Amino acid sequence: MASPQWSTSVAVHWVLPFQPANGELVFNADWYWQGSYYVGNGELPSYDVANLRLDWNGIGNTGVDIGFFMRNALNDEYPYAAHGTQDSLGLFTLAYAEPRMYGRNPLPVRPLAARFRRTGIVPAISAVGRAPPAPLAWRTSYRR
Repeated sequence: MASPQWSTSVAVHWVLPFQPANGELVFNADWYWQGSYYVGNGELPSYDVANLRLDWNGIGNTGVDIGFFMRNALNDEYPYAAHGTQDSLGLFTLAYAEPRMYGRNPLPVRPLAARFRRTGIVPAISAVGRAPPAPLAWRTSYRR
């Protein structure tokens, strides 16, 4: 399987020093770059992508969390995968990444998660009280 010779990423996780409404503000940012490489009969160009996230945890000591995110913050258009659909016909297709996407989560707030958070009991289900995984996250996208 082909892969680029070089790739790198940088991530920042910063808990901000102030606490509005007795909640914790957490800023996350990440950046990823990979070099170009050849796949089948074509070349995937190099690309970079940046993502941002701001979480407000424990708003008003209630156990309620809310997060805001932005994926592909620079709104770059880049192929991330290639498919040699029919080599004998010379067809070569590229799969492109989603455009800039932003939104908030969770939606809705789960009262059960807030109760567990206040009591300090850690439930066995890791998704309780946190944003759902990316495919299930509520999101709004804007396309030019």
